[in-house]
Amino acid sequence: RLAPALLSSLSLPSLLLTQNLFFPKCTGPSLLSRLRKHTHTGPVGKHTHTGPVGKHTHTGPVGKHTHTGPVGKHTHTGPVGKHTHTGPVGKHTHTGPVGKHTHTGPVGKHTHTGPVGKHTHTGPVGKHTHTGPVGKHTHTGPVGKHTHTGPVGKHTHTGPVGKHTHTGPVGKHTHTGPVGKHTHTGPVGKHTHTGPVGKHTHTGPVGKHTHTGPVGKHTHTGPVGKHTHTGPVGKHTHTGPVGKHTHTGPVGKHTHTGPVGKHTHTGPVGKHTHTGPVGKHTHT
Repeated sequence: RLAPALLSSLSLPSLLLTQNLFFPKCTGPSLLSRLRKHTHTGPVGKHTHTGPVGKHTHTGPVGKHTHTGPVGKHTHTGPVGKHTHTGPVGKHTHTGPVGKHTHTGPVGKHTHTGPVGKHTHTGPVGKHTHTGPVGKHTHTGPVGKHTHTGPVGKHTHTGPVGKHTHTGPVGKHTHTGPVGKHTHTGPVGKHTHTGPVGKHTHTGPVGKHTHTGPVGKHTHTGPVGKHTHTGPVGKHTHTGPVGKHTHTGPVGKHTHTGPVGKHTHTGPVGKHTHTGPVGKHTHT
């Protein structure tokens, strides 16, 4: 209660003199005239300020630093310590040189943990997550989800036209569009599909398989011989360890050539011929 009367009775020179007598380390008229607290201890000591723009605390050259004001709280502890800021553009937290980093603002949350740690971003263009140098990578946005796991892991993209590509230890897999091309190249051969009624090809340890269209050509070449089909009523040919077999049309010619001779049939009531180890037989 005596302070206002005492201050009003003192002139500026006497006020400066009083301040210099009781606060030798703090000079100038700003300390008492602005009625704020200011503490300083040593060149690397503690610094505290409480005024119209909030509290400010500093301890040592690598010590704690805290600020609370109109633009949020700011905290720093040590050269590799914790750093926190809370203001109009969101919260920012950092712990250590390889520590956790978090930002939450108008463009989403961003989190990073360690040099090979987790990285997450959630904003207007979707969520992005990365874990480790060979870890999982996920992106979910307006153009679909993207996931990658490991150096030879899974890579998935799902979007409006849905391209899918996988490159790993078991070969490459590509898909383009809902009715697009599908290709797989791996230890069990290449597989290609184009369109809902398109070409289908497989080349692997059990031979090549080709299909073109819903009523198209079908070919298989493997350890049990070649098999060819053309059209729903077309030609059918098989060549294998038990001979060649050919069929043309629903009432057409049928021929078999094997270890017990050749067999030919022409038409539903046509000619039938067999030539084998016991001679030729013909029926008309």
